[in-house]
Amino acid sequence: MFPNMPHQSLGGASYFVSFIDDSTWKVLAYPIRTKDPVFSIFSDWLAMVENQSGRKLKCLRTDNGGEFKSEEFVKFCRECGIRREYTTPYNPEHNRIVERMNRMIQERVVYMLQHSGPSDGFWADALRTTIHIINMSPSRHLGLQIPQQLWTGSKPNYAKLRIFRCEAYALIPKDDRRKLEPRSRNCVFLGYGPDGEIGYQLWEPEHKQIIRSSDVVFNESAMHKTAKRPIEVL
Repeated sequence: MFPNMPHQSLGGASYFVSFIDDSTWKVLAYPIRTKDPVFSIFSDWLAMVENQSGRKLKCLRTDNGGEFKSEEFVKFCRECGIRREYTTPYNPEHNRIVERMNRMIQERVVYMLQHSGPSDGFWADALRTTIHIINMSPSRHLGLQIPQQLWTGSKPNYAKLRIFRCEAYALIPKDDRRKLEPRSRNCVFLGYGPDGEIGYQLWEPEHKQIIRSSDVVFNESAMHKTAKRPIEVL
């Protein structure tokens, strides 16, 4: 699926493609500039989820977009024994789980950006954080079970959850600073590492760069609201 987002991300993406497991409702989404890399993203996603779950994908349901019906995509699925199902035009209810999930993702991303101030191109980071929270939240469609727990068999760790775009101070390693230099960088919290396990993702306004750190102190009562351009509501 390719919902159009408010504006370009810092990386130039204006859309995202999402993949959802019909059994656990575990969802992953990837910001994209165009639809061209969809097959490459799908093949990488497939390898990852099959390796993590220990199970094989048996059926893939998509719309009739050309990116899903390319020769390489069809051949790949045929060789892997993946059954294909295509929804009929103007019948989104045929793929209602994805449609419902994408609508929820869009609404939460927009709300997150509105709540934290003008986006300044951070929608892709809001997307990743939204996906992380959805996967760790009880779902009424699953009888209040948690997608991430169903997927991994382990209870999720909520201790690392932080408020999107709150102030964050990343420790500068001792070897990278002199005696009288600051011990931390003033940053903005943007999200988590893969599955929330490998540090935090931060935006450093001074140098206009994204960094990752596990040694971070947060000030969740303060939000960075300065930005270059306003958000446009979907």
